[in-house]
Amino acid sequence: MVAGLMGKKLGMTRIYDLAGDMRSVTAIEFDINKITQVKSKEADGYNAIQIGYQDKKAKLSKAEKGHLEKLGIQEDFNRLQEFRVDNIEDYTIGQEISIKDINPGDYIDITAISKGRGFAGGVRRTEERFNISGTSKLFQRVESYTQMAQSISG
Repeated sequence: MVAGLMGKKLGMTRIYDLAGDMRSVTAIEFDINKITQVKSKEADGYNAIQIGYQDKKAKLSKAEKGHLEKLGIQEDFNRLQEFRVDNIEDYTIGQEISIKDINPGDYIDITAISKGRGFAGGVRRTEERFNISGTSKLFQRVESYTQMAQSISG
């Protein structure tokens, strides 16, 4: 059984099942996932595997690069992630994990790292739509509608 995989979201699409119903699906690209470390309960206090993934946007810290050099791993992984497992005997360092290891019908949990948009400001935060050109300064403020109505009425 696969403990975990890392991939890149390509986008959303739709597929049709045998009954003709449309289903929204997420397309994910799974590239090279290799086990970089196996942690045992005796040595580390818990059973886990560490997987390396090549992601163009992420970068490893100097400590993580030194960790990979100490383990003798030559590949350029940009992201490392640990996954807890029950039985570490099923995994070896350097073993590739792919989507083919997941059986049809298995339930999987998916988590993601969002794009992070920083401080977006009031328009995006409150989803307000208004026209700035041709209106007075009174209507160009980002406020709640009740505050705007109170300021208009008096």
